[in-house]
Amino acid sequence: MSTTRAAIAIALLACLPLAGCRHGAAMESAAASFAGTYAGTLPCADCPGIDATLAFAPDGSYVETMSYRERGVANTTRGHWSLDAGGKRVKLHADEANASDAWMEIVSSGEIRMLDADGNPIDSPFDYSLHRK
Repeated sequence: MSTTRAAIAIALLACLPLAGCRHGAAMESAAASFAGTYAGTLPCADCPGIDATLAFAPDGSYVETMSYRERGVANTTRGHWSLDAGGKRVKLHADEANASDAWMEIVSSGEIRMLDADGNPIDSPFDYSLHRK
């Protein structure tokens, strides 16, 4: 390898950690701007609807509350969340052993939409969106 090529290779290797830090900082910035509370009414197969509130904290934690209309039943799930590599989806990692992880799509700065268990859009005519409060 020539001296010039060796110098270029060393320079590129030295820059890699900086690129990773910049990407990490960008993801942290995106996470901080995304954090907030989203709410709406989700469809329910055997009740008039589920009033849902999903609060994302900048530290990566979340609290989800689902209140089933006309049942007097509310479920609260806590956990941590992360953005996918593209920054278009949010993965909810539930802390409770009996709760499932979930996916949400970032539709806009004011709207998120529930996705199926594999992180794909739900094929349904019903609205699975929550809006920023």
